Amino acid sequence: MKFTHILLIIVILNFSCSKFITIDPPPNRVLSDLAFSDDIGATATMVGIYSDIMQLPKPLSGLSGIYGSCLSDELISGQLPYKDFYENEVLSSSLELNSFWSFFYATIYNANSVISGLEKSKTVSERSRNQLTGEALFVRALNYFYLVNYFGPVPLAVSTDYKVNATLPRAATKTIYSQVIKDLQSAIKLLPETYVTPERARPNQWTAQALLSRIYLYTGQWKEAEATATAIIQSGTYSLESSLQNVFLKNSNETIWQLTLIPFNNYTWDAIFYIPYSTTTIPNFYLQDNIKDGAQKNDLRLKSWIGPNIINGQDYAYPYKYRNDADASTKTEYYVVFRLAEQYLIRAEARAQQNNTEGGAKDLNMLHPRAGLPDLPIDMSKVSFMDTLKTERKAELFCEWGHRWFDLKRWGITSSILAPVKGSNWQAADTLLPIPEAQISANPALLHIEGN
Repeated sequence: MKFTHILLIIVILNFSCSKFITIDPPPNRVLSDLAFSDDIGATATMVGIYSDIMQLPKPLSGLSGIYGSCLSDELISGQLPYKDFYENEVLSSSLELNSFWSFFYATIYNANSVISGLEKSKTVSERSRNQLTGEALFVRALNYFYLVNYFGPVPLAVSTDYKVNATLPRAATKTIYSQVIKDLQSAIKLLPETYVTPERARPNQWTAQALLSRIYLYTGQWKEAEATATAIIQSGTYSLESSLQNVFLKNSNETIWQLTLIPFNNYTWDAIFYIPYSTTTIPNFYLQDNIKDGAQKNDLRLKSWIGPNIINGQDYAYPYKYRNDADASTKTEYYVVFRLAEQYLIRAEARAQQNNTEGGAKDLNMLHPRAGLPDLPIDMSKVSFMDTLKTERKAELFCEWGHRWFDLKRWGITSSILAPVKGSNWQAADTLLPIPEAQISANPALLHIEGN
């Protein structure tokens, strides 16, 4: 019944967001100048964006990670609409696809509204203006990062002029990344190193750095990726948890940024979606063999973060990083967006790409004690190291935020990995989701890409 209830919510909310395909302002846009008449109102407006993000079925509430895991070689699901993602048969006419797109742009519009409102306000303090502008720039960058990785070239809307935005063509991927890097570099200058809340729920300077280091890695800027990850690692603000059980708890020592739960909920959506009702129930999502039977069989990550569920002799293992489901009585977990372990992985890869496999191996070895693994040799060849790194990223980041899907694409190995797994359902064009048909009908300019 739990999953049926979730699907009902999705259907209702998908219907409610149909207005996003028109040129009318989104119904939840930030309009009132009163919101930026003082620090309290401006802060409440920005915090409201985070609350809105966590409402199912917003992409960053968990759906982005689920879709990415189904598209890649991580999850199997027979439930609609996820079955379509697992089978790589998402149609441009899909209502879920249109909602996925629309919610990203609704959040971008709201972030643009905060930036514009703060620029115009004469009564918000300079300290709050800097903090909130930095947060809004970060949120805009984060949403564009996911848009460009799921859809490729997309419209680049950086203003609140919805009539202009409604007729924008798609911008080239390199143009999107250029804007994202610019936004993050500005955010880093505006945000403080410390958190404004004790729960790391609003971005600080290191949060913007964490996304920037990832983008430098994705765009092949190895030196910059290494330097940015190093700054975070050496900041003294974060440390790796020695126990795998503590990594996803709220206020974990390695959490760089987390989203708090919506009021009255003590659970993350990941737990609700992934944890089966009982040991005799086939999960709605279960892991493919390559994840649960990882290359290193004694890897504690594959034991601690995977829930076994054997039914009639078949193993329906499921992701178990988040454990608070609907029965949880207290909030002990928040939704971790960025964590320190990824920065070690980023720096390791960036170092290897600069022919420093010794330094890369040392970074990977930082993650091995809690995984119960011995140190890697530091004299590996670059080819051997990259194979090892791919295994490490799969074991550390599985079913988180679409990492595996994005990794396969940026490494150029989607077809070699997914064709054997998905058979005739796989074709090279499936590396990008189609532009929603409803969006093209509302804005034919989406058929064009500028800046290629």
